Amino acid sequence: MKIPPLLSKLESLKPFTEQEAWNLFRFAALSEAVGWTVLLLGISIDHFGLPGHRFAVPIAGQIHGTIFLLYFGVQIAVYSSLGWSRQKFLASIVAGVPPYGTLAFELWAAHSRRRPQLHSDTQMLVRAIIKQGENVLAIQPSKGVDWLLPGGTVKANETTTEALARHLLDKTGLSLKSYSLRNEITNPLTGQSELYFDATFINNKAPGNFKNVIKRNPAIDDIRFIKLANLSAFELPDI
Repeated sequence: MKIPPLLSKLESLKPFTEQEAWNLFRFAALSEAVGWTVLLLGISIDHFGLPGHRFAVPIAGQIHGTIFLLYFGVQIAVYSSLGWSRQKFLASIVAGVPPYGTLAFELWAAHSRRRPQLHSDTQMLVRAIIKQGENVLAIQPSKGVDWLLPGGTVKANETTTEALARHLLDKTGLSLKSYSLRNEITNPLTGQSELYFDATFINNKAPGNFKNVIKRNPAIDDIRFIKLANLSAFELPDI
């Protein structure tokens, strides 16, 4: 079957980032559920003969119809940016037909969206060991009280070294210069394989403070060199 030129152009353009497209989709899906609520309320008012029952169904139907068209338009605009197949796009449209079908579809789509990330997150995690005398560079996340070594998960499309450099730069502002594997453990709480690297960074001189990094990263409360004893129990890979 020949694909309409406009559809092919839209799919190739991907007008939104994946996160922007997902936010638009969720807004439209939730709005469609609200539209169904308004329509069912109008039908109930008409059924029980409540005040305004003569106008309830026409007004509610118009509101629901408008929201459905909005939902339909959003699906056309975002499905390519979400990386959906045409079959999944059609399923999203069909989900708008039954009452609250978009809510069920959104839950399923959210699970499908998280699954690759959850899978990759269980594979491997990297940490940088940067020592200064008897102290080690550590991060205190905004959610929690434990001090952690800088690092994070390895994405499916990157090496452990690339992940180490990415996390070190993002979470401390330091550029990785050299590294060597110190230890590998399996975290008993998460089941993750965790790689610990002795690391040095360009210029090999840490800034006096990390205020600029903390300011642009709300997930971090503090970054500093601390005593090894202050690290989380699962952050001590025989350093």
